[in-house]
Amino acid sequence: MTAAPAPVAPPRPGVPRAVLILLALAAGVVVLLGMQAFAGLIVPVFLALNLIIAVHPVGARSPGGACR
Repeated sequence: MTAAPAPVAPPRPGVPRAVLILLALAAGVVVLLGMQAFAGLIVPVFLALNLIIAVHPVGARSPGGACR
């Protein structure tokens, strides 16, 4: 009696890994180019956000509680 052949795994559905990597790299390039194009808007907004985060604890602990 012969042994039954080993079952062959069916091909996985979906996109191949190489295609996913290329798409991720392309998306990263698009994001970086977009950030470079809108740097005049992104930089001041990011600076303002950092300043607000840095100063908020000082205002919250003020005696008058002006920032609450």
